[in-house]
Amino acid sequence: MRAVLSMAAEPRSAGKALLAPPTRRVDHALARAAHRGFQVSVVTSAALLFGLLSLDMHATWLAWVKIVLGTTTAAEGLLLASNWRDGRRLTLWRLRRRMARPDQPSRLTWIISSFGLQLLGVIWLAIGVLAASFGLQGLV
Repeated sequence: MRAVLSMAAEPRSAGKALLAPPTRRVDHALARAAHRGFQVSVVTSAALLFGLLSLDMHATWLAWVKIVLGTTTAAEGLLLASNWRDGRRLTLWRLRRRMARPDQPSRLTWIISSFGLQLLGVIWLAIGVLAASFGLQGLV
């Protein structure tokens, strides 16, 4: 909680560094991968919500689809939950860059968004492990 208060108490000019574009090539690659993973995880979450896991077919390809989508979602969730190599900031930067409105939201909005992405990452990690385990169960 102390970190949140200290981040919110920083001057407004320091807020520009929160969503500064990546400067290194590896950060650009990670931002691109995190954004693609975010998109795949959103689509996977929708597919799981509409009952992909409840399909009771004995097709091997369906089990492999569940494993691949589950591990991809779990990897994205782990990236967002752990903030590995500043993945949340890079994801927010990439999402912000793709937004239609270029207006400047407040620093508190981005802090809340970061915590929301962390919570979403934990949820996606659990969903991904669950989907992969159902896929493994279908193979056995």
